[in-house]
Amino acid sequence: MVSGLGATVGEYGLARSIVNLISALSSVPAAMITDRYPMKKLILLSLVLDMLVPLAYLVTVNWQTAALAWIYESIVLKLSGPPLQVIYIASMKDRDRATGMGVSATVRSVVGIISPMIAAVLVSYSGGLTAQGIRPVFLIALIVLVASIVLLWRRLEEIGIERSSNPFSLRHFADIFRGDEALRRYTIMESMREFVINVVNPYAILYAVLIKGADAYILGLMSVAELLPMILFAIPLGRLSDKIGRKKTVYLFRPVRYAADIGLILVPNAMWLPVVQFIRGFRLVSQEVSWTAFTHELVPINKRIRYVAVTTLVNGIGAFAAALLGSYLWENVLPESLFIFVTVFDACVVMPLFARIPERRKLDE
Repeated sequence: MVSGLGATVGEYGLARSIVNLISALSSVPAAMITDRYPMKKLILLSLVLDMLVPLAYLVTVNWQTAALAWIYESIVLKLSGPPLQVIYIASMKDRDRATGMGVSATVRSVVGIISPMIAAVLVSYSGGLTAQGIRPVFLIALIVLVASIVLLWRRLEEIGIERSSNPFSLRHFADIFRGDEALRRYTIMESMREFVINVVNPYAILYAVLIKGADAYILGLMSVAELLPMILFAIPLGRLSDKIGRKKTVYLFRPVRYAADIGLILVPNAMWLPVVQFIRGFRLVSQEVSWTAFTHELVPINKRIRYVAVTTLVNGIGAFAAALLGSYLWENVLPESLFIFVTVFDACVVMPLFARIPERRKLDE
């Protein structure tokens, strides 16, 4: 929406950086609130407050106002993110967690297949990839958000978890990692992974539109293609991950990620972009099923809210720098340099760090 209202790539990168920084700074206060109040109430409150975001996008007339809505949304979602993670993970046993995540990912992906195509039709009939053409999508988003609030209010059950007797404060940061070398290593590695993701992610769609010439229909097909591997393979890969381990499954599909990033550069025109996104979808399956399970098994559930706050703060500060780096590479080197950079960085920095972290599930069993 920001770029659709006339922001240049540099202005978009700056806006993205500011959003990341403010989101990071808001994570600790949000965690303090989450640590004190019932999770269901916080989730519902967050979603109600989030209703202002699609309303703002519906009426905004310049990219600066849209950026403010973007910042507001990033803060509000901090209230619901940690509680949703805790409820999600607490509902599954360790031995079946990756399979359960595969089932969840499949269901969400089926819905995700439909929504991009509806959005593509709406945008095309409303004026194309312009601010005016995108507005109807936010009206639909508002309707779906209201329906979600009603559904969660009626059906979501509160869960009881062990909470610390001491309210969360800044001095408790060190307590999260005390005596847990694996968690410290993982946090360093995860900050590097998030950094490299935020170098390229804000600009991937811009690259498809501005460099490869994708229109609304191509973008819709890309979204559908990216979700197809999730629908077809999430459950089998979840079972594979439960059988051979999280790390081996991540290693197995990491080259697919590199092929997708380089393939985005090499394809001759926009018609090939859905094929690239289909390949990229296998990376998402691996991340959703194996990487996420690995993360949640490494972090004890009674530390998870505080851990999310700490890592969100660190990763958000890194994302601030990453978006600026991405903007610099786009405008001063080549747009393609973003994808080359993230591939080399992930292979040479992130994966070697990941290799040094033991699987907590194996340690516990």
